[in-house]
Amino acid sequence: EVAVPEHTADATAAAAEAARRLDPEAGEIVAFSWLTASRTLVVTVHHLAVDAVSWLILLDDLATALGGAPLPPPTTSYAAHAEALAVRAAEGSDDIGHWITALRAPDLLPAVAGHRETTVVLPPETSDLVTRTAPGALGIGLTELLCGALRAALTRVQTTPTDLAVELERHGRVPAAEHHDYSRTVGWFTSIAPVRLTAHTDPVAAARETAARRPDEDGHTAYGRLRYLNPQTAPLLTARPQVLFNYLGRGNESEALRITGHTPATSPYAVEVNAWTDEATGRLHAAFTLADGVPDAITGHWLTALEQIADASATAERTAPVTPLQRGLYFQSQLAATAGHYVAQSFFTFDRTLDTDALSEAMARVISRHPVVGAGFTTDDDGDPVQLLKAGRRVAVRTVHLSTRAEAEALRTEDRERGFDPGEPPLVRMTVVRGLEGGDRLLLSYHLLLWDGWSREILLRDLFDAYEAVAAGRAWDASPAVPGFEEYARTLAAKDPAVSTRFWAEHLAGLPGPTLLAGPAPALGDELPRPLTHTLPAELSHLLRETARTRGVTLNSVLTGAFGLLLGARTGRGDAVFGVTVSGREGDGHGDIVGVLLNTVPMWTRARPDDTVDAYLSSVQAARVAAMEHEHLGLGEIQRAGGHDTLFDNLFVLQNFLDLDAFAEMNARHGITSVLADDSTHYPYTWVVTPGDRLTVKLEHRHGDAAHARRLLDDYVRVLSDLATATGPLGALPGLGPDPAPAARTPIGTDTV
Repeated sequence: EVAVPEHTADATAAAAEAARRLDPEAGEIVAFSWLTASRTLVVTVHHLAVDAVSWLILLDDLATALGGAPLPPPTTSYAAHAEALAVRAAEGSDDIGHWITALRAPDLLPAVAGHRETTVVLPPETSDLVTRTAPGALGIGLTELLCGALRAALTRVQTTPTDLAVELERHGRVPAAEHHDYSRTVGWFTSIAPVRLTAHTDPVAAARETAARRPDEDGHTAYGRLRYLNPQTAPLLTARPQVLFNYLGRGNESEALRITGHTPATSPYAVEVNAWTDEATGRLHAAFTLADGVPDAITGHWLTALEQIADASATAERTAPVTPLQRGLYFQSQLAATAGHYVAQSFFTFDRTLDTDALSEAMARVISRHPVVGAGFTTDDDGDPVQLLKAGRRVAVRTVHLSTRAEAEALRTEDRERGFDPGEPPLVRMTVVRGLEGGDRLLLSYHLLLWDGWSREILLRDLFDAYEAVAAGRAWDASPAVPGFEEYARTLAAKDPAVSTRFWAEHLAGLPGPTLLAGPAPALGDELPRPLTHTLPAELSHLLRETARTRGVTLNSVLTGAFGLLLGARTGRGDAVFGVTVSGREGDGHGDIVGVLLNTVPMWTRARPDDTVDAYLSSVQAARVAAMEHEHLGLGEIQRAGGHDTLFDNLFVLQNFLDLDAFAEMNARHGITSVLADDSTHYPYTWVVTPGDRLTVKLEHRHGDAAHARRLLDDYVRVLSDLATATGPLGALPGLGPDPAPAARTPIGTDTV
């Protein structure tokens, strides 16, 4: 039972009185006070029991309990976390030399004594640039930027600038055991680890060094285990840096009173900085605790350093790696005779008049949130493609007046054929069309280097939400998305390709040669591909899904297995190679990244006449599963590993990322009455299958005439039907020969040209 004394004092006085009642050794770590006049419950908890994240969890649970609702189920206990840390006390000891070196940095002061406190607040505009724009513009995390500014300020007050060790805090909620979940666990998880920084007067350079030297979350917790739980290493790590920096994130200062865990007189630090961004005002705050001997001017130097960071973010251009598919698209687009092959378009019809200024501002905010949307592309000194990223890029909105749909179609064609020069960003165009019946149109054209099909829904949602906010004069969060595409590309570029290269070399060993349906040197015109679409009847679509379920494979395995049989029949081989697209979004948070995470990898199917359908489809699925861990390698590298210049001329895409309900909701909310979307590839044949109640198969062909493509599409549908109803071996499937006769036209679906 917990006593809740009543107070007539204000919240600050009540909290201070409650803090004096706390006694951790006696088990008194929480105290409550009730302010009768304002009907306010003041909660005071000893820092031993809560960190910043725990505080929010605790307040949430208290509010839920006071409202009479049941509490969420508990997650891993703090005691279990502590026990698991103790079990792992010896892990990470190989890094002991790194930590000793960091702690041997010179001290800021000969001795720490006497403290004073002061709080500084950054102006709103500078706060916004530093907290929202700079991380994306400079490619450096906000904590690292703020610490870099502190390192520059420290250099200004050092009589003789030297290296300094700075302790940095992290949330520390890294699972100490695989099954642990701390999402709603209350305790002091905060981890602290030192980073040694050289003397800098340039805060951006200091921030980059901080980012390069700062340990990750695992490193932070490893240092804590070695420092406090390992009796062999603890004596080597007793030194303590004289500087602490902690960024608490964004929050509302009114949610909690800041009661420090120690009085200034007992702080072990010469300089302690706790910074946070106030959610209500957007302004950056920093509470400095300074020892005697540290001049007050350090706070002014910190503010000046932050202004330098803000200025740098407004004009900064940086490079970042590209993903494997971006690399291929870049080189292909440089060689292409027709730039339009690498342009995608979306043509929206609205039931309202569009505000072009608001639309341009909305796209600018989207670029701030997803910098790749405003990217350009070039090559570095080694000839490798790189992204060119710069803050503040804008996309102008052109307005045209047309009177007929034919004119609108001509505009779309002209806009697409113009293409884009990858080295001249932005690679996005927005054109508002007025004068047509039914409301304004928006033509959004972009280079395929910028984002993939999965990203399209995310980008359009953000664009139209931002437009709605700008038009209404409301705020919209344009801070860089986390995780972002740049981080994803850098992580991918840092991977050692050796293991995956070896896998593909072994996986493709024995391949007799490429599968080239159009021949080794097809005559492809410069015109854009011509699409044919066939919508399967509901009965066949259902049968294909049932085939996958009863045979224990995915629908994708059935669709690609049937496609392999078609190509084998058309080329007179028992095997076939074709390209398949993979999402690249298996990691945590990757589903919300805007960029080209998609990749193209080869699929090699091998069918023997005496194979059962079960065995064949299982082999197709097993091959795909085996390759999943290695699908990040670029197609060019895969082809070289397999000893081939090219492997296929058919690309097969399972378009399973479309959320039709989400698109319908977005369209209704923003007054969009119709959408036309198209893109293309350089392959002679691109197949796109869209699941649904009725599967849709689209064939975009750049080789042969429409009749030839029609036969191909008919034959694929026939093989799907045969495979779904087969009872015998593959050799018993009807019509699997080198060039089967055209399938009989039956009213089994819907065709679109």
